[in-house]
Amino acid sequence: MKNFVLALLLVFMVFLSACGNSATSTNGDNSAAADNFPNKPINIIVNTNPGSSVDVMARTIAKIGEKYSDQPIVVENKPGGDGAIAMSYVLNQADDGHTVWAGTKTLVGALNTTLTHYSVDSFQPVIRVQDDPFALGVKADSPFNTLEDVINFAKENPGEITIGGFGSTSAHTLAAYQFMHTTGIEMTWVPFDAGSDGITNALGGHIDISHSNPSSFKQFVESGDLKILGIAAEERLPDFPDVATYKEQGVDMVDSQWRGLFVKGGTSEAIVEKLHDIFKQAIDDPEFVEYMTNTNQYFGYLTYKDFFESIKKEYEVAKEIVEKVNFDH
Repeated sequence: MKNFVLALLLVFMVFLSACGNSATSTNGDNSAAADNFPNKPINIIVNTNPGSSVDVMARTIAKIGEKYSDQPIVVENKPGGDGAIAMSYVLNQADDGHTVWAGTKTLVGALNTTLTHYSVDSFQPVIRVQDDPFALGVKADSPFNTLEDVINFAKENPGEITIGGFGSTSAHTLAAYQFMHTTGIEMTWVPFDAGSDGITNALGGHIDISHSNPSSFKQFVESGDLKILGIAAEERLPDFPDVATYKEQGVDMVDSQWRGLFVKGGTSEAIVEKLHDIFKQAIDDPEFVEYMTNTNQYFGYLTYKDFFESIKKEYEVAKEIVEKVNFDH
């Protein structure tokens, strides 16, 4: 009996030793992978067409980021499906950090609609770069001059006002519906493949209101073709000191479109940290700061840990909006 017990103990010790060696080997592999990272070009995947705000951000950060990376950084556009095509592509690549998604807040809408088979953990944030408040813009000769004008007309004419922007389940879509819910009105959402298309259609008189960002509106405001009715920021923006916030106009709503970089969930933290450091140096670079100034963008830097905590909260908010609107997906 004594020999039998000793034999069992010996087997158990061998098993523990094997497990320990296996764990050490795995950690060693992860450490080696991080030490050698990047060992091939880094691909940044963009879910919109070339020329969009997130595309320009990605191309700028890629160009500058090459100063701080041992490998080229290449941008590839994969538009369609409100970002689902690009997101699915990234999640089907190896979790080695060489495939990066240039994402926006559209992520939280997609996870609640078109990508419900994935979770928040499916994507690992790397860095948040920009945070651009939402805004409503109309043609310069539009009868609407304030949010109150829109609200009053919509209450008397439910569904007659057309409001459009990027996507059918995007962050812009959810923000527009949140505006409707908050104000108790009904408008008709018109989806476009890019936010710029919404602006063009508003200027052409094909829709009544464009849902976009102040940075995208600015050139048209300066040319006298467009006016901004309100900005969903906490305070008035320095670039638009005469435009009242939603809150100032009685609409208790603050919302924005962030832009940042992600990798596939499960990527080792050591690799995520390396990517974060590369792109943090890039956004601190004077050339990137100049780009932000020239394009009227707003910095929204968050570390990958803080970014993830923020996204988890936004996911729950988006979930509530989707349930209220009852999106057909």
